[in-house]
Amino acid sequence: METRRTGNDRRNEHDPVSIEKRDGRDRRKVCVRTGQYINILQKIPIFRGLSAEQSKKILSIATHKTFQEGEPLCHIGDKSHEIFILIKGQLLVSSPAGKEITRIDPIGTIGEMGIFTDELRSANVCAAMESITIIIRKTEFIILLRRDNDLAIHILMNVIKDLSEKLRKDNKIIEDLKESDHTVKEPDHPGQHPDHTIQQPDHTVQQPDHTVQQSDHTLQQTPHSGQRSDNTGEQG
Repeated sequence: METRRTGNDRRNEHDPVSIEKRDGRDRRKVCVRTGQYINILQKIPIFRGLSAEQSKKILSIATHKTFQEGEPLCHIGDKSHEIFILIKGQLLVSSPAGKEITRIDPIGTIGEMGIFTDELRSANVCAAMESITIIIRKTEFIILLRRDNDLAIHILMNVIKDLSEKLRKDNKIIEDLKESDHTVKEPDHPGQHPDHTIQQPDHTVQQPDHTVQQSDHTLQQTPHSGQRSDNTGEQG
């Protein structure tokens, strides 16, 4: 006796890539636009250099979702379970206080390193306008890498190169800051000379005080001379 197939079974038989009804993500849209998305995927650092077949494998586990303006993609402290790839629109990245940090334009990504490092989300991200994204789940991504060694090696090498490039840029920023601090401090030494010069007039100002004292002394001598006159008058 033939086992009766359910409605879901019949749907899956004819359309193996289905909508994930829990959050509205749709794999079918990814498959329809595979050619377009391959070009986008290969511009992302960790997927750079993948062959068309390798890119198709990545897209086979990806879902498609549209976020409305103001709709959140992730919050600070969330686990990095997904990579978000922005296809159209713009994303807003903000601090815990709600202050804007930056904005992400198409082909930008969120969480591509977090799925390897297990770091928690470090910022809030929401759609600044209606935005279309491709989402790759960590669980399915790791399973794919375990099944395809060549793909795994290629992606992990890209991750290392990307981290190395970010480290190089950070070191350059640190060096530039050090040079900037050194340049700012140098004028401090020449700047001290005017201070000493300003003190010099203080001594010059004090000189009239001695002159005045001399005058006082002279004035004191005058009465003494007057006394001599009186003495002379007495002698007469």
